[in-house]
Amino acid sequence: MEGEEGEGRKPLWERPGPDARNPPFDPGSQSDNSTVSQTGEGSNGADVPGEGNRVNLQKPSPPPSGGRGLGAGGVKFPKWCRLPHPLTPTLSPSRGRGSEEGRGWGLVPRSGNVRGALWLLLAAMSFSAMSALIKLLGAEIHSLEIAFFRSLFGLLILSPFLARRNFGMLSTRRVGLHLARVGFGIVTMMATFHALTHMQLASATAIFFTSSLFMIPMALVFLGEGVAWSRWLATLAGFGGVLMILRPGPEGLSTAAVAALIAALSGAVVLTTVKKLSDTERPVTVMLWFAVAAVPVSLGPALAVWTTPTTGQYVLLLVMGALGTFGQYFTIRAYRVGEATVVTPFNYFQLLFSGCVGFVMFSEIPDAWTWAGAAVIIGSNLFVLGLKKRPRLEGS
Repeated sequence: MEGEEGEGRKPLWERPGPDARNPPFDPGSQSDNSTVSQTGEGSNGADVPGEGNRVNLQKPSPPPSGGRGLGAGGVKFPKWCRLPHPLTPTLSPSRGRGSEEGRGWGLVPRSGNVRGALWLLLAAMSFSAMSALIKLLGAEIHSLEIAFFRSLFGLLILSPFLARRNFGMLSTRRVGLHLARVGFGIVTMMATFHALTHMQLASATAIFFTSSLFMIPMALVFLGEGVAWSRWLATLAGFGGVLMILRPGPEGLSTAAVAALIAALSGAVVLTTVKKLSDTERPVTVMLWFAVAAVPVSLGPALAVWTTPTTGQYVLLLVMGALGTFGQYFTIRAYRVGEATVVTPFNYFQLLFSGCVGFVMFSEIPDAWTWAGAAVIIGSNLFVLGLKKRPRLEGS
């Protein structure tokens, strides 16, 4: 008896092999509800030859001895042998690596809304940096010529995708919607570049945010949708914020202010078409259509005001085109993986980024009226966004 107790106190790896007290494992004697773990051990603690790749999908059966934490023959295992490590991943039919729930491995967030917010923050930083380069280049190059180089270098960045697929990524059944997106996108781009060149970055960016407010009267006129009075009030408040920023005098609005409003209006149409296209089209396809068509269309106005850039300006134009292309891609990705009502508020960080860049690079200090008007515009957008919960876009 003392010998048995002494052997029982020995470490697991020093105990004798299978004997009458601990018979070898017999696969035929295992119950139907017992399973095999990831380490290749059966529910009774014995090794199962050739089954090491199976996954523990069921609750293990009780030990044969009836004791908790006991293996076959009543052998007591150390505590660290009884349960799998808490950080060991466990696969299941509903939460595998290929499912949406299983996409949380490593540093990638599980939630589509979190990923959408991160994509939109990247887009806000890209567009803010692009706006700064447009204003810097606009001191010596006309905004129409800058718009042409934005389209040209954007197309060069996307050209590897065209070459790899032999222009197959341009194939689509929604040609009319793509052409509408291209036309209004070019108007938006040219008007935006003119406003950024002649206005403070924070003021112009705040006015651009009225695009979603323009979508409310457009829905009534073109789509015949009913609009609640609360949305009308929010829209009027948002345009009141525009007046707070611009504060037009007896001479009226400047051409830069008018260009900013035109950019916001045409941008509302672009947002509508891009959202519809993102339901069926890949982000690269949407961007390629715009890049291919924008180059020849913007070349004519650019030739009328042409100034040959220097080598340094060519480098800045290339960086500007890359930032615009990446920002466009980040935006499309954001709305494909996240809900619009959740991720859209993160787009307003662009106002903060633009204000910081304008202060550092151009010594721009927006006055209190500009910040107050921007707050009213953003508040109106968030109010309208909260009234209508948009369905989640199926995507990645």
